[in-house]
Amino acid sequence: MELPIRPTSDEQAPISRAIGFVRQNLAVAQKEEPAIRAKIAKDTGGGDYLGFCDEHEDLLFGWLNNSAGLAALLLISHRYGMNPDEVAALWVGEGFATLWHDELPGERVFEEFSKYYNRRPRDEGEALCWARSAIFWNRWGLDELTPIHSGRLDNELQPSARAADHDAAFVAGVTRWVEAGYLQGTNPTALLDYYSRPASHGGPFEIDMSSGNGRFRPFTSYQATTLLLQHIRFVAQEIKIPEYMDRVSLRPLSEFPALLKLFFNSKNAKDHLKHLMIPKLKQSRPRPRGEYSIVELREAFFGSRIPKTVRDYVDRIRTEKRGMLNSHGYVNAIRFEYLRRVYAVLFARSG
Repeated sequence: MELPIRPTSDEQAPISRAIGFVRQNLAVAQKEEPAIRAKIAKDTGGGDYLGFCDEHEDLLFGWLNNSAGLAALLLISHRYGMNPDEVAALWVGEGFATLWHDELPGERVFEEFSKYYNRRPRDEGEALCWARSAIFWNRWGLDELTPIHSGRLDNELQPSARAADHDAAFVAGVTRWVEAGYLQGTNPTALLDYYSRPASHGGPFEIDMSSGNGRFRPFTSYQATTLLLQHIRFVAQEIKIPEYMDRVSLRPLSEFPALLKLFFNSKNAKDHLKHLMIPKLKQSRPRPRGEYSIVELREAFFGSRIPKTVRDYVDRIRTEKRGMLNSHGYVNAIRFEYLRRVYAVLFARSG
């Protein structure tokens, strides 16, 4: 794999055409979005939880103003045969909705190391490790490639981890995916080398140590490569999901991609599946013998009210965190499906 991932001469024309289709489809997606939102809100009772931090339309479509990000998304979808609506729903839901301004080609925003770490990096090599992990954790949901510990609400970066700890976490995470059959042919060390290059040698991050504990920002050229890693982490959730549970078939996952999102975000995804989702399925479709399909599970999930225990948790965190709505994997899975349905309209004919 040549790094960073860039379009070949043969890919440039299809991507340009796809961008044109997306621009044409935008007005249609904006027109159809209220009905999509209303149906999911009615079926799940989750209308209050479909946004991010109590925001709405700008977070749905505003990121399209980041032309580099849109091109990266279409490149990855085109080259690797991924559904662009799923790629977009995941990326937007994991942070691009609110951070796309920070990665505009002409307006890249610096972040301070002190936001994440409790000291100044010892050297440029450590600064690059820290920048990679902070960006992966905060903007991409790539916790598995960073040194983390379990916080009260979510995984948190270890604020004093050594460069070697950051590199070991990255290599271990990518190696797990490669050994499980994802990213076949990828050398984890070569991938690490790309993310460890200084900017002067084509690396993805710019470091400024002129004041305080230093600061960092990414170049937009890193987006396609990192978007691939994010989507690989998403599809690799299959490893954690059993094929059957309590007479319910959990394959093929292509019929219920939001289940992957549940496992992507939740520490207790199997418990949610066993104690919240499957009982709702069996209650809505009583059947003393025989199996249930994953399609039936999907329909029961999106056709049932959000459990009170989940609502109470999200409402409490919403109060504590000034409107934050993405604190529970169950709700995040519903929001993912909402975004996916909207973006399926947006990306029609662009694949």
